[in-house]
Amino acid sequence: MNKEEIIKKVDERVKKELEGKVDSNMLGYIHIFEARKKEILEKEYGIQFKTSREKNQSCYID
Repeated sequence: MNKEEIIKKVDERVKKELEGKVDSNMLGYIHIFEARKKEILEKEYGIQFKTSREKNQSCYID
């Protein structure tokens, strides 16, 4: 499995984990989603992942 496939797989996993716990339309959802995604990618797959906030420190994202 290549890096893009792993990232897609983790995206789906995180969506399922958060489903019913966090409203995907709420303000700040992206931060919760990306924090969990980063945790899984780095701990389980050794893939370095930067969140939107880390990539764009000069702007606010919600």
